[in-house]
Amino acid sequence: MGNWIYPVKKVKLGSLFGAVDQWHKAPGHRGTDYNGFAIGEPLLAVNDGIIVLNRPLAQSKVLGNVVVLKTDNDHYFGYCHMNEPSPLKVGTVVKSGDVIGQAGNTGSASFGCHLHFTLSTTVEGVFGGKVFNAHEYIKGQIAKQKAAKPAAAPAAHVAPVAAPAHADVKVCPTCKQEIK
Repeated sequence: MGNWIYPVKKVKLGSLFGAVDQWHKAPGHRGTDYNGFAIGEPLLAVNDGIIVLNRPLAQSKVLGNVVVLKTDNDHYFGYCHMNEPSPLKVGTVVKSGDVIGQAGNTGSASFGCHLHFTLSTTVEGVFGGKVFNAHEYIKGQIAKQKAAKPAAAPAAHVAPVAAPAHADVKVCPTCKQEIK
């Protein structure tokens, strides 16, 4: 499994998972919205995985163009409202950080360029099943990665040895004294 990353380079959150407001009725918003970028912003694979669904706007009128990434731990991440259908075909294997689409404003539930990002344990969960807080999940995975990385050992300090003034002078390799 690769490194966990966020689905966009610069994280700026819009509507949060579970939010209940004028746009999201109970039980609340079914994803996390990332915004603050222009149409065409690259959307990144959050980890190694495989594309398991690539649904165009014609098949997903509410969420627009959608691609679903299944990661190695059997989690399904939905990238919704993409500018165009993903250029990746179902079955394409991706690595963490690979571009899997572009941000957009497609679908009847979109009111400006953003990424509606979901997490489920099934492909169809992205569209109507049980969903989880994708942003908090990834945030936790990134924190675990950072904690698991060993601290870099301090570099050993080795004093430089001056080159002998004459090429025919010999120096003891142990004590660095001139041998006469």
